[in-house]
Amino acid sequence: MKRGMRATFMSGVAAIMIAVNTLNVSAADISTFFDAEYYAEQNPDVAAACGTDEEALYQHYMTYGIKEGRNCSEVFNVKLYREQYPDLEEAFGDDWEAYVNHYFTVGVKEGRDGCGAFDAVTYANRYEDLKEAYGYDVEKLYEHYKLLGQAEGREAESFIAYLNRVEEESREKAKIQSEIGSLLEAYVAEYDKYVNTPKPGWQRLYHSEAYQQFMDYMEDFWDKVASGEISQDEAQTVTEMIQEAFAKYVKN
Repeated sequence: MKRGMRATFMSGVAAIMIAVNTLNVSAADISTFFDAEYYAEQNPDVAAACGTDEEALYQHYMTYGIKEGRNCSEVFNVKLYREQYPDLEEAFGDDWEAYVNHYFTVGVKEGRDGCGAFDAVTYANRYEDLKEAYGYDVEKLYEHYKLLGQAEGREAESFIAYLNRVEEESREKAKIQSEIGSLLEAYVAEYDKYVNTPKPGWQRLYHSEAYQQFMDYMEDFWDKVASGEISQDEAQTVTEMIQEAFAKYVKN
């Protein structure tokens, strides 16, 4: 058999074996890990339709969400799981439900990373006492984490999830700083028209588009800081940006 044909054949065999060994996860299994509050928060469109009704949110996930690649809790991130394991992508393609089934029936037993904010394999490998007690039993490990582990300061975040989170936070910071930078530049340019005149027309400044856009954005920004959506470090960075922009107007 030629090398190329052999590689194709073996790849096909591997895919078949993965598919055969992947059993469907029952509704009971999924319900153990389904987090209605998380699902609603991560999917505003679903929350708009289902509200906070846990059963309605669960039924949406089982009927639509699981097939659309939505995550039902912090235990598993289906899109990162697909990206992390090319052999699974080759076997399942765009069948999102198959990835969920694979992880809970096969993947975790193989020591695969579930790529979630809580990862059973990471948690077990990090703490020998837990691994000895529970192995890679996702349900028992997660129960321990929620009841005891968090309070004890134990860490359970997947390294893949950590890297993804840091990357997303970096992108969000860059986006915020870019948006504020543009609005701040326009506001300072408008401010400069009035500050050095004998009788500054402050009312005209306050009614200018540049001023209004900047203030509206900053009001939303500080609301997010207060809610914890934006960190205090980022708030400090933005404060320094504003101070620097107006430094030339401050009299010594």
